[in-house]
Order: sequence, then C-alpha cells, then structure tokens
Amino acid sequence: MKIWSVSVVMCLVLALGCSTPPKTVTSNESFAITLTHPLHLGGHEYRTISPSDVPKLRQLAVANMWESNLAVAADTLTLTDPNNSHVMVRTVAEYDQIIAKGYFAKTEADIRHEAQFAVASAVLKVMEKAKPVQSSFVAKPYRGIHSLDLLPIDLLPSHESDDAAEHQRRTATGTTLAQLVKEGIVLAEMDKTQSPPKIAFHWPGKIFTKQALIKEYGAEQAAELGSVLTVIELARGDFNGDGIEDILVYAIYRFTEGSFVAFDLYLLTRTEAAGLFKIELL
Repeated sequence: MKIWSVSVVMCLVLALGCSTPPKTVTSNESFAITLTHPLHLGGHEYRTISPSDVPKLRQLAVANMWESNLAVAADTLTLTDPNNSHVMVRTVAEYDQIIAKGYFAKTEADIRHEAQFAVASAVLKVMEKAKPVQSSFVAKPYRGIHSLDLLPIDLLPSHESDDAAEHQRRTATGTTLAQLVKEGIVLAEMDKTQSPPKIAFHWPGKIFTKQALIKEYGAEQAAELGSVLTVIELARGDFNGDGIEDILVYAIYRFTEGSFVAFDLYLLTRTEAAGLFKIELL
C-alpha cells in the first residue's frame, strides 16, 4: 500500500476537474481500451489505449498527466537512494527502472509529485495486459462502484484486533457495503454528476468498534476521528485474461484528522450474474 500526504489527495481529486485538457490522442489499433478518465502524457490526453501503445507511452513525459497546470505537474521527479544520491526522471519507463533500484521520493514535494508517476505506471501495466472482453456481468444491467449491493466490505481497510476480527467475520458471511450503509455504520456519498464515476465512504474510525476508539483516544477526540475511502473508476475491460469484463478503480484512503493517506489500484470482477464483485489488489 502506497502512503502519501493529504496534499497528494488534493492533486489526484482536483485533477479530475481539469479545465483546459491537452490535445486528445486516440489509439489507431483495432483493439483498444476506452478510459473512463484519460491519462495525460507528453502533453497529450489519451482516452483510448491499446496494449501495443504502452511501450511508446512509457517513454513520454509525465508532465501533464492529471492537470495541464505545470505548477501541479512538473516535468521531472527527483528520487533519492539510501545514500542520499539523487536521480531525476521524466517518464514512466525511467521511474520504474529507478524505483526498482531502491530509490524513493524523499521530500514532501517529491512525494506529492510521485503520485502521478505511480498512477501512470500502474495503469499502463494493466493496459498492457488487456484482452478483448468475451462476456460481461457488469454491462447489462450496468453495474459499477455505485452498486453497493454487490460490493463486499473487504473493499474497506480493516483495523487491528477486535475490529479486524469483526471485519473478517462479516466478510465471510457475505456482508455488503449496502448493508453497512443501511445499518448506519458507513455513510456513502455518491456524486452522480462526477465524471469519471466517484463514490466516497465515510465511517467513524474503526468500523465496528467505537468503544475501542473511545478507550484509546477518549470520547471527545474519538468523536472527531474518522476514515474516508474515495473510489474512482478508471476503465473497463478484461485486464486479467479470463475473458470477463473487469472494472479498474483506484482508491484513496485517508483519516479525517492527520496526514495519513494510502493509495491502491483494484480490479472489480463479477464472474456470474448473481454474484458479488471480487476484489483484486494490483
């Protein structure tokens, strides 16, 4: 799980409302994935990507991936190794190569900027493995992150000890997010006007054990603590090679107090008409 500061969340979320997008580039290949949210690479906007496009895209600068304003997305990212040596990267290919050597983003500014490189890298790896969809259990009827009755609760991060145990028990019994919302444990905030589709889940600290929070922090502080998981759809296609349509999403998890932020990419897959989504961490 990648951990970033709150400012990274603002870069990622605000970027979805980019007012002056770069020139749109469309793949010329016969098979291509249409992205719910485009990638901004090399000063262009890519709304469709074919697996054969990926090697070329990995060589483009991650300058305008999320936002056309260069104050938000600089041309280079500085990475540091344990000996405090520095390397500057501009492309996804360079980023992947240097990260594999043990370099990392050290300063607050570099950590904030790295989010764009990490997302671009992960998405391109998924696109490179994409195959034509043979069947779908999310197209008709249209199902997605808004389908709370199909989302298992293991989409939400679990906490330690008693909370994790209850989380595991309810996961095993097939509890869905719709049930947690109905019980008042989790609040779901859906923005139907948002493109790409987005939903935010809010809950008070540990999901099931408010008493554990009160014991740990005191009643007054515990009442102010909480967690938010924002889930945003990126693309649909067969990304794991089983012929079934998947939904690629990224999730931003943060505390309402403090600077903790974590980021993950998931595949949501339904393998039968009556089944829940299966969640695969990428």
